[in-house]
Amino acid sequence: MRIVITGTPATGKTTLSQKLGEYLNCEVIDANNIVEKNKFWEGKDKYGSLIVKEKELRDFLIGITSQKKTWIAEGHLLCEFEIPSDVVVVLRTDPKELIRRMKSRNYPEFKIKENVTSEIVDYCIFRTEQNYKNTPIVEIDNTKFKTPEEVLKYIEEKKRDVVNYSSYLKNNTFFRWLSF
Repeated sequence: MRIVITGTPATGKTTLSQKLGEYLNCEVIDANNIVEKNKFWEGKDKYGSLIVKEKELRDFLIGITSQKKTWIAEGHLLCEFEIPSDVVVVLRTDPKELIRRMKSRNYPEFKIKENVTSEIVDYCIFRTEQNYKNTPIVEIDNTKFKTPEEVLKYIEEKKRDVVNYSSYLKNNTFFRWLSF
């Protein structure tokens, strides 16, 4: 099986990919590591984040995955372009939990706000649906981490959780905090 796992930073992509890779005994391909290792970036933005050369990353990933029958590719950028696969798993997480996870990783406040906003407005699922038109998409609420068995059941059933965090935009205190 060829599985793409994407989602906003801190939704649990790496943790799930590693556990699922062990469970299925298959290779896990980390897009962020590939960007770093191959220098698929052209500088940094004003906040110090890498500006990724997405076409080069995509072409490299397609090149290494096309030779293999089973793999898991994971990364938040994988919603931005298609890698031929059997299924795409988009992980979602409640914004309050995302904030907790990102703070525990020492993310700067502006990155937390940026990523939480992306989660609230469904950015990753929207981009995945645009780019993977002919691939089954599974959307999983991973606020409470899912086991490999649970994820495989989602994939088998082509299940999608109903995820809607737009109510956070109606909360004036939370919305003011998000304002840049």
